[in-house]
Amino acid sequence: MIFLHHSVGANIIDRGDLRGLLRKKAPDLVFSDYGYNAGRKAQLLGRIPGYSVASLHGLHDAAGRFQQVSYAVPADDTDPDGLATIFRQTAPSTPPNTLTYLLQYDVIAFKSCFTAATIPNDETLERFKQDYRAIRATMDQHPDKLFIALTPPPRRASETNPTEAARARSYARWILSDEFHGGKANIATFDLFDPLAVPEGQPNANTLRPEYSVADPNDSHPNTAADAVVAPVLADFIATAVAAWRSAVPA
Repeated sequence: MIFLHHSVGANIIDRGDLRGLLRKKAPDLVFSDYGYNAGRKAQLLGRIPGYSVASLHGLHDAAGRFQQVSYAVPADDTDPDGLATIFRQTAPSTPPNTLTYLLQYDVIAFKSCFTAATIPNDETLERFKQDYRAIRATMDQHPDKLFIALTPPPRRASETNPTEAARARSYARWILSDEFHGGKANIATFDLFDPLAVPEGQPNANTLRPEYSVADPNDSHPNTAADAVVAPVLADFIATAVAAWRSAVPA
């Protein structure tokens, strides 16, 4: 399995011990992860204490060891359009592109960061859906692979507004819906938005819960408490999804 992510994903893996949890839940699953390219990671070091550039980018093997391998992620972009660019690539390719590297794995998980929860208008929401329809088209071409799409997490209230936050929840729900995944055996979708978001009908609905927010009001990264809550649920989900896929797809 490979998990393509950015800083929020790195936190869930490292601070939430996702790799360790998966060893217990699915001991025969070889879990690797790829954080996006080093470029913007260096900018995060002042905001994520204790992390090195190597811990935030590149390939990490099943033991969590950093590997000197670049997956050539286009533009270091985890937003829906960036993911769609990857999934529109032709694979295999020489030299290998990002999609070629990803398709080396049986299970491919991916997510956008909280920046994808910034949806200023309905046109942007539809464009994001179109991006994921392009991703879905590629997933349909590879029924022998299991794809796990995680919804983006919410933004904190100080970095969004009620209308944008509501669109972000709508987008997350759409990714989880049958309209996107089509009930296909090789597509699973995980809700990273709802467990971290203030429930609808409450003040600051659809934004990052205060108890999961860091001290910096300009930082929407969920804190260590959020990682501790999300990681076990995600590990259970991955283990269950992989088991269901194995039983549905002929060896």
